[in-house]
Amino acid sequence: MVTPPPVGAVVPELPPGAEAIPAGNGVYYYAGGAFYLPVAGGFQVVAPPLGVTIPELPPGATPVTISGVPYYQADGVFYEPIMENGVTVYETVPPPPP
Repeated sequence: MVTPPPVGAVVPELPPGAEAIPAGNGVYYYAGGAFYLPVAGGFQVVAPPLGVTIPELPPGATPVTISGVPYYQADGVFYEPIMENGVTVYETVPPPPP
C-alpha cells in the first residue's frame, strides 16, 4: 500500500491515473487517496472537498457506524458509501453527529 503525500505537500506532477473531479467552481484531481489542486510549480495536496464521490476508499480507511449509519473514516475525513449507476462509490461528507 502506497501512502499518499500529506495535505500541504506540493508535487511536480500528478500521479499516474489521476482522475479529474469537478467540485464547486473548480476541478480537483484524485489519485491514490489524495486530492490535488494545481498551484505554481505543480499540484498541492489538499483536504477533500465535501460532496464529491470517489471510486475507492483511500488507504487506511476504517469502517465506523454512527447512529446506525455506516461510514468510513480516513485522516479525519468521513466517506459514506452510496450507489451510483449500480456501483458502490464513496461520498465525502461532514462529520456525522454522534
